[in-house]
Amino acid sequence: MDKYKERYEELRKEYEGYQKVVEDNMQQINTRNIKLEKDIDALVNIVEISKYVNSYLSSKNLVSMINDMIVGLLGVSHSTILLEENGELKVKATNIRGGDIVLNEEEKFFIKNKKEFLFNSDKPLRSYEKYGVAVRSIMGVPIKIRSKFIGYIIVDSVIKNSLNEDQKVFLTSISNQIAISIENAMLYKELKDLTKRDPLIGIYNRKYFFQKISEYVEFNDNPYAVVMIDLDNFKKFNDTYGHQFGDEVLIQTS
Repeated sequence: MDKYKERYEELRKEYEGYQKVVEDNMQQINTRNIKLEKDIDALVNIVEISKYVNSYLSSKNLVSMINDMIVGLLGVSHSTILLEENGELKVKATNIRGGDIVLNEEEKFFIKNKKEFLFNSDKPLRSYEKYGVAVRSIMGVPIKIRSKFIGYIIVDSVIKNSLNEDQKVFLTSISNQIAISIENAMLYKELKDLTKRDPLIGIYNRKYFFQKISEYVEFNDNPYAVVMIDLDNFKKFNDTYGHQFGDEVLIQTS
């Protein structure tokens, strides 16, 4: 009888061991599934962002629209997009009241070195005392076009630990999409300008001139004037000195 009890105890312990292994494996699988679902959701959001921004390339408010999307997707208190202009970072879109972002010394250090950062603290990391707002969670990622630095996205929250590493990965993916959309918008603008301007001298062409005149005639009640400039004997100059010199005269005149 004792042998059966011993065997029973052995089997029971063996079963409990297997049960623990199965539960641990199930927990690991469940954790992986949750992470996979988050990754899929993030990927879907990035694809949707891509579709959205690329459908508004011609909009002057493209960067502001992207900034509003970041606030909605991450559920942050504030989001600010800064873009480099003449060697300086300038705010191009923000939902901070008053429009001025207050950067602490740590942020300035990371921004100067074009590095991503994530800070969480019980104490306010930055404050907007005028509006009674104290920020306790801050995250920033650089915006780059093929390794060329062009700006920064900085988001924050009044709730500590509301921003984490997963969200930083997601924001980095968004920054890559922003970089692509900004580059595409710039190319779109360049192509659009090419249809308006003379390729030699860079001034607006005849088609654009008549388009603007039509708009003034149809929509503008204010008085306006049209000034015409004529180059005397220009054909003779071309015939005498050649078209290359004629082109240079047009460039210098314009």
